[in-house]
Amino acid sequence: MRRDTTTLRDFELPPLREFETAGGLRVIVARRRGIPLATARLSTWAGSATDPPRKRGLADFTATLLRRGTRRMRAEQVDDAIEFWGGNFGTAASEDFTALQVSGPAEHFPKLLDVFGQIVLEPSFPQREVVAARKRWIAQIVNDLDDPAQVASRAVVKAASGMWGPSLEPTRSVFIASASAPRLPFW
Repeated sequence: MRRDTTTLRDFELPPLREFETAGGLRVIVARRRGIPLATARLSTWAGSATDPPRKRGLADFTATLLRRGTRRMRAEQVDDAIEFWGGNFGTAASEDFTALQVSGPAEHFPKLLDVFGQIVLEPSFPQREVVAARKRWIAQIVNDLDDPAQVASRAVVKAASGMWGPSLEPTRSVFIASASAPRLPFW
């Protein structure tokens, strides 16, 4: 049997440029010419490790709700604007941080950054969106409890959390079971 080999060409990351805004925000820019796309990512030290003891999952729940409306735009308007400008928006919460990211065509990136700024600086957390998100999370928990692999995984994590601390506890079910419409302290 003959094996073809592939040679990978060298890859270098673009040089990083760092600066701080007047408001104290640390910015790192990596520019790569020839690709007409841009991405902005904002990370903050507000992950699940900072969740209040009886509200595990709050950072993740908050990150999920950020896109669901601002002071100036309803959730549908946020979605429509991001889609209209060819963008993609996502959030994630880990143990250590919460991150938001927007990507899209460079030519429309200023418009995407405007929407991104509203999401970051002016989230509204409408009650109907909080209730809808809570219902989706509860449905996911019910679904997870019907899956033997999920149940086994939770049991392992629960056992490990006793050895390594509460940050490894399953976050979604603990928070949803213990909280009604939450106050969202990270924003």
